[in-house]
Formats: sequence, C-alpha cells, structure tokens
Amino acid sequence: MFTRLVYSIFLSKKITKRKRRKRRGRNDSSIHPIEYPLNRISDLPDSIKQKILCRLPAYEDAVRMSFVSKTWQTLWSSLPAYHFDFNSDTGQPISYYYQAGRYPKRKRSAATALDESLLMLREYDDDQKKVINYFRLRGRVPLQSQAWNVDRWIKLVTKHFVKELHLRFSYVAGVPRYRFPPASFDVGSLVVLSLSHCVLDQALVQEGRRFCCLNELSFSYVDLNGLVTDLLSRCPSLVTLEFYRCENTQHTQLGDLTKPIKTVNIEF
Repeated sequence: MFTRLVYSIFLSKKITKRKRRKRRGRNDSSIHPIEYPLNRISDLPDSIKQKILCRLPAYEDAVRMSFVSKTWQTLWSSLPAYHFDFNSDTGQPISYYYQAGRYPKRKRSAATALDESLLMLREYDDDQKKVINYFRLRGRVPLQSQAWNVDRWIKLVTKHFVKELHLRFSYVAGVPRYRFPPASFDVGSLVVLSLSHCVLDQALVQEGRRFCCLNELSFSYVDLNGLVTDLLSRCPSLVTLEFYRCENTQHTQLGDLTKPIKTVNIEF
C-alpha cells in the first residue's frame, strides 16, 4: 500500500507536467497549470528519502522506485553495496569487499569468524538496509549440529537487499545435505540462486511466496523434493535454468514455463 501511494505520487507529477506542456501549446493565457501539493516528495532531504527506500517491503519495490526519477536513481546508487565470499570450513573470507576495507586475519573458529565478518549487517534498523550484490558460502556440508549457523547467516543476509545467493557445499559421507531455506527466509530481492548438495524444503514454496526478480536458478546435486514445478511457477522473470545431477525430479513439468527462459541445461 505504501509503495503504491508513493509511486502514484510520482506518476501524478509526470502527468501534471504533460498537461502543462499541452496547455502551453494552446497559447491560452486563461488556463493555468494545476499544482499538486503531494508532488513535493522529491524535495524531501536525502536522509528521509533513504528511509522511505529502505522501508519498502521488497527489493523489486525499491528498484521500481529507483526508476521513477533521476533523484531516486542517485539515492539507490548511494546505498552501501557489499560482496561476501566465505569458506565455511575455516571462516576465512575468500574475497571480502565493503566500504571500510577488510577485517584483519585472526585465529578463531569458523562460525566466530563469519559472525565477526557479518557484524555490520547486524548493526542496522529498518532505515539502514544495505545492498548485498553477492553472498557465497562454500565448504563441506555442515553437520546437523552446525546447520543452525548457516540458517542464522542466511536469515541475516536476506533481511537486506541481497541479489545473488550461492551455497556451494561439497559432499561428506554420512552427513545429510543442508535443508534450504530457513523458515523465515525472505526471497524478494534474489536475482541469482545457486545451490549445491542441498535439500529443498517445503518452506521454499509456502503460500504467497514468489521470486519476482529471480533471473537465474542453478542447482547441482540437490534433492528437489518434488517441488521444482511449483518453484518454477513462482519465477516469472526466470531466464537461465540449470539442473545437474539432481534427485527427486518426479512430476516435473516445464511446459509453458520454458517460454520466457532463454537457457536450459539439465543433466541427470
């Protein structure tokens, strides 16, 4: 509702400008342009506009706002952007970039290391969401006693505007695959989702959940749990689909879903 209100304000502003241009072309001095008091939202201070942008309920709404005017495009570009690439076995960032630089290397547990590296993501409120261009976690499949750490990190990252999420786990004999996603997982911002050695959980296709921004879906050695058809029906913008050695693909129906998809690679 809030997004529609703000968006309609900008549209009314553009319509007003068109009406002014048409009336000026008539050379009729008796007609005066109508002023709309609600069209002042772009004149608000940047700090307030940033709060509006960060309080939008989903990433696609924030992106839509950023295309409304150059003012909002500039504001969107000014949000801090982050890039994370971790090895879950050691906790050591493989490549880790953000505005303040890198954390110093210290000997500590893998979970502690990742917690410290993600500390700045915890120190926020709804007015300080960040853009995470890329988040990758790779290493051995976590033990069941350690899986809750992965849940915590994913929940934390998806509270912000995360574009790419990569969980690239490697096989460990006798260890069950990681169940994805956590129950409170927020998918509104995802553009790329890449999973390896995971099991899809029913929570991924819970009622009302859609992947409106998702362009690329890549699964390898993933137990699809019979959910792939339902999942694809929730991805209206999907362009690339890749399945490699996945299990439980029964009842999979691509059908008309392949029409918007440009690249499909499936190997069983």
